[in-house]
Amino acid sequence: MSVKATSHALFFVSEQHQSNYEQLQSRFKSFWSSEYAAGAYIAALPEVFYRIKWDDEDSPLSWYFGEWVVIKGDNGEEDGFHNESEIVTGLSSSYKLLVRAGVELFTGRLHKFDLQHFLGNADDKLYRVFLQLLEIRRKSSILNLAGETDPEDGEEF
Repeated sequence: MSVKATSHALFFVSEQHQSNYEQLQSRFKSFWSSEYAAGAYIAALPEVFYRIKWDDEDSPLSWYFGEWVVIKGDNGEEDGFHNESEIVTGLSSSYKLLVRAGVELFTGRLHKFDLQHFLGNADDKLYRVFLQLLEIRRKSSILNLAGETDPEDGEEF
C-alpha cells in the first residue's frame, strides 16, 4: 500500500499504518521535521501504535525511553541511561530492532540497532519499512518502495 506525498509515494504496511501516521503528523505538526516524520512512521506501525498511551507522549518516540538508570563513575560522579520501555520489550525481535533504528535516526545517538541482526530477521515487509524510514529521514525519494504506478500518467512514482 502507498500514498502519494509530495514528489513520491510512501510505503505503508496497511491502511491503518497510513491513518496512524497521519494522526501523528497532525499531533506533532508544530515540530514536524524529517526526524519527526521518521519517528512517526515507525510509531505508526499498528504493532507499535496501539501499545502507546498517546495522551502522555510529547514526541513520536518518547514512549521508547523507560526508567532512568543511575551509574556512578570512577570519580564518583553520577551518569546514567534510559532503559527501553516495557512497550519495546514486548515487541518481536524484528520490530524491536526497527524501533531502535527509528530512535537512532530521531535522536542521532546509538540505541542498540544491529543492522546485521535486523537483515537476518526482517521479512520483506519490514525491510521495505526500514528502507522507507531511511528515505523519510534523508528527505529523499530515490527508491520507489510503493511499487505502484501513478494512474494519471502511467509512470512509477
